[in-house]
Amino acid sequence: MSRTNLLGRLPLLDRIEPELILYNGNIIPINDRQPRAAAVAIADGRFLAVGTNEKVQALATGKTKKINLERRTVVPGFIDAHTHPVGVGAASQLWILAGERSGLLVLESQ
Repeated sequence: MSRTNLLGRLPLLDRIEPELILYNGNIIPINDRQPRAAAVAIADGRFLAVGTNEKVQALATGKTKKINLERRTVVPGFIDAHTHPVGVGAASQLWILAGERSGLLVLESQ
């Protein structure tokens, strides 16, 4: 029997194992056909499976880390760069004007 046929009959040999499973959550997978899910399996920073708690947790191995989200929301790819660049720029000018070497000292003195 060739390796191709063997792998075709034993799909578990070819399966990617999830590194992380988030369950009991409000997953928003950005998919019109499935706007919400309770669980997600992740490997290499990508979603492997999205679905019910039972179906996704069935993919876990002994190495899979599991996190109970306790109904918290997960939005994939959402990055909040909430840095307020203008405020950071103004603060850096205060540090220079105040002659302080540490911004923490200036902020504490205000």
